[in-house]
Amino acid sequence: MDKATLFQLFKQNGKRKDSTSNAYATRISGLAKKFKTNDQLFLRDSESIFDIISTLATSTQANCLSAIIEYLTILDEHTLVDEYKKRKDLLDNKIEKDYKKNPISKNQQENMISYEELVKYCEMIDKEVTIYQNKPLPTLNDEWILKDLKSLKILLRMYLLHPTRNEYAGLQFITFREYKKIKEPEFNYVVLPASTGKRKPFLSITNYKTQDKYGLKITELQDKTLVKMLRDLYKEIGTTYLFKLAKSDQPWQGHNLSSIMTKYSSRLINKNISSTIMYKIIIKEAGYNFDEALKNDDYIKAEKFNEILQKYAKTRGHSRKIQEAVYIANQ
Repeated sequence: MDKATLFQLFKQNGKRKDSTSNAYATRISGLAKKFKTNDQLFLRDSESIFDIISTLATSTQANCLSAIIEYLTILDEHTLVDEYKKRKDLLDNKIEKDYKKNPISKNQQENMISYEELVKYCEMIDKEVTIYQNKPLPTLNDEWILKDLKSLKILLRMYLLHPTRNEYAGLQFITFREYKKIKEPEFNYVVLPASTGKRKPFLSITNYKTQDKYGLKITELQDKTLVKMLRDLYKEIGTTYLFKLAKSDQPWQGHNLSSIMTKYSSRLINKNISSTIMYKIIIKEAGYNFDEALKNDDYIKAEKFNEILQKYAKTRGHSRKIQEAVYIANQ
């Protein structure tokens, strides 16, 4: 039951991304190692499996069971599948209840600002870029700061318009022509059609927290300012990662995105503005406008903001129900 064999087995499902097949193979092979066996019969001892994964986070347990259920389905072990599905359903129920009970944390409360203040902060970043660009004798450190600020300027506009988690850290540029050749995207892309055509650029997001449930996310980029910023950056760097560390030139990871976001917000407005905080601020504003429109029987405006909230939920990768229960109701 080696990982490579398992990967090929999971890959037989043509609708699944290779990254998901690899994750499933990793989980099954990892469990087999704990049982010190290469025989899939160890999965018949479901109680031992439940006991082993019980120390993991609830969402991780659910992900392990998803892999087991898929594996046993391939082997036509349908009786066993039902056993694991029962536990998976309980875990899913617990996850949803935890979402509903999870109020905004004290740390998040301390760093919350209004939507208007958030927009002003983004404008401050723009001014900081100009200041560092106009320095007559910039030091190497100044150049590093300018590179971070330029990346942050683009990133913040992306989050203002298309708020989500940290998956923008690994964005890569790709032309539409090359993107069409990819059968199953495994990376996160900014897809750029020819500037002379009618097709708009879009985000293709594959790797994110809830990818197993919601699959590939496609977000069309309609904001002219953002599109210009991205096309200008593409002319400068070509088909590569959008965001790289100033000192090492290595692509950002999720934690790099978080640290750079909070570093400059802390410095400029004494707040730690993360991607999650931005999402909460943005949908709080949209949720308030939606509720006010309903109170005033302004159904045209209510429909507009409901569509905006649905778009934000899709971009982040969760349901409108979760958005209302966790990110709006608890604020």
